[in-house]
Amino acid sequence: MDIPGGGDYRGLFKEADVTAQVEARAAQVPGWIEAAAATLRSPEPPTVPTGKHCEDPYPCPFHKGCSAAEPKLERPISWLPGQLRKPAKALRDAGALQMDEVPDEFLSEAQLRVKTQTLAGEAYFDQAGAASALSECEYPLYFLDFETVNPAIPLWAGTRPYAQVPFQFSVHTVRQDGSMAHQDFLRADGEDPSSAFAEALVDTVGPSGAVVVYNAGFEGGRLKELASRFPQLADRLLAIAGRLFDLQPVAKAHYYHPLQQGSWSIKKVLPCLVPELQYDALGGVQDGGMAIDACMELLSPACTFERRADLEGQLRRYCRLDTLAMVGIWARFVGADRLLEAVLAAGRVGAEVERTSRGPKAAAT
Repeated sequence: MDIPGGGDYRGLFKEADVTAQVEARAAQVPGWIEAAAATLRSPEPPTVPTGKHCEDPYPCPFHKGCSAAEPKLERPISWLPGQLRKPAKALRDAGALQMDEVPDEFLSEAQLRVKTQTLAGEAYFDQAGAASALSECEYPLYFLDFETVNPAIPLWAGTRPYAQVPFQFSVHTVRQDGSMAHQDFLRADGEDPSSAFAEALVDTVGPSGAVVVYNAGFEGGRLKELASRFPQLADRLLAIAGRLFDLQPVAKAHYYHPLQQGSWSIKKVLPCLVPELQYDALGGVQDGGMAIDACMELLSPACTFERRADLEGQLRRYCRLDTLAMVGIWARFVGADRLLEAVLAAGRVGAEVERTSRGPKAAAT
């Protein structure tokens, strides 16, 4: 792989004088040091309960160990989605652990649904409402998912630190007669994938029809960034952005199962609605973070031909499952049995490909 920019990194970093900010914090440093030292001297870990602070601003690497030492809760308050209102937060801070300790009037609509269904041990499914919300979508339907890589030091001209550069997409196209087809794109050969990605996407997603995603803010943001980088494709990319339909709010408004544990991520909703499709059956890449790691390994000159083929297969199967999962959820919501059968058949084919990719030993188990 050629070094982008010919190895000339002048102008890549911007110098900023932060002396004033450092001096303003200097008086606090001795206290931080003493607190850390006291923690290290203690024979026992701090008695701080786990909670959402364990993820802010970054996931704590000790969360698993800390949570293992805590009593196992059947209905933890942490499953209540979103920000707690002041009265509910006060109860939690005073020691309330279970969601049934929080009065209904202290909860938002989504929180109350989570509490109600969790205590009842039953799923909530307003299928008529979900089908009605989806009825506005124009066929053909393009179920779309992106994968991106965000290196701290830009690898390609025109990108910035931590920019989300798309290198892969999957599209399952569903027509009104229930027929389904799949197309995808993957480029991680060291060249900037952005232009080829954008060109392939506008060719794959036709000029009309709803583009169904799960969390439209992510794909919408990437489409607008691509449009600003490639003016010749801007109109078509922005038109796709204007056709995005977000499946997640429909799920949040019309479906909840206690096994979701307060989350409407696709990896929580899918096992409840379409348990035949399983992310944990994938070998290798199973989530977005692992996809980033796989892409960065592909970009390394040390990546062998055999390893490249393995990683590319993992990435394609993972991204394909993301869009197949959306089709399966859609089919459940609208009661499209024929489409669901096609989804399950595609899932079985994908599972067989997965087993084969792991070799004879794995295929036999």
